[in-house]
Amino acid sequence: PGNAETLRLLGDALLRAGDSATGERHLEAAALRASDDPRVLERAWRVAYARKRYPDAVRHLRILAAQGAADAEARLMLAGSLTAMGNLRAAETELRSLTAAHPGYPQAWMAYGFVLEAQGRLSEAARAYAAALERDPGLAPARQALERLR
Repeated sequence: PGNAETLRLLGDALLRAGDSATGERHLEAAALRASDDPRVLERAWRVAYARKRYPDAVRHLRILAAQGAADAEARLMLAGSLTAMGNLRAAETELRSLTAAHPGYPQAWMAYGFVLEAQGRLSEAARAYAAALERDPGLAPARQALERLR
């Protein structure tokens, strides 16, 4: 019983106290009751992602994205969750959209390169890694990936 905000606060308190199972259940209940509250959904996806419960993270992140409440970081985590689940095509679609919406976000280009490389599309991956380096010349993982592919 209780409203979504109460459940979210209780879930956070339980997580801080070390009762992760009960805390996660409260956060999940909060997200189910308040699927229109971005604060509740954000907390729920962050906990699910940190606990490597990627299907739950994807569910919460997709609701946020559909509401237009997912920022670039959340969309990158959505792609990361999809990748961790082995759904590379869906991750690619999300990252293509993310790089179009936020072309200056080097981490999105880096992740896009990773997903393309994992699918064996090496020349496309190299272009994505190069795009990441154009936006952040100090991004060592992109430089290393690009050198590896050349």
